[in-house]
Amino acid sequence: MSQVTRVGEPAEGDSVVLAVDGEIDLATAPQLRVDLLRHARNGLTTLVLDLTPLEFIDSSGVRVLFELSALLREHGQTLSLVLPEGSQAWRALQLSGVERMAAVFQSLDDATAVES
Repeated sequence: MSQVTRVGEPAEGDSVVLAVDGEIDLATAPQLRVDLLRHARNGLTTLVLDLTPLEFIDSSGVRVLFELSALLREHGQTLSLVLPEGSQAWRALQLSGVERMAAVFQSLDDATAVES
């Protein structure tokens, strides 16, 4: 099971920081997609996903992230990922070419510093 949690309040309504934990797999990816799209609202410039607490992600989860990135781009918005090097999620997403779809940061502080 995966869970999406809002981290703090958006700065000036421009960005939203969400933490995703648990596991993203074939069973949980559809609900994750719904949860993430709920936060991708009009007026948002950047959606920051903190994947630090994520324990597992498979190809269905990777697909959700690529779809989300494409949708945000269509609306002039961006996706940033907090993805610590060496984590399971980092390994899976590195193989998928994650840098082509989102800015990748080692820490939440790094990601939010760029957004401010």
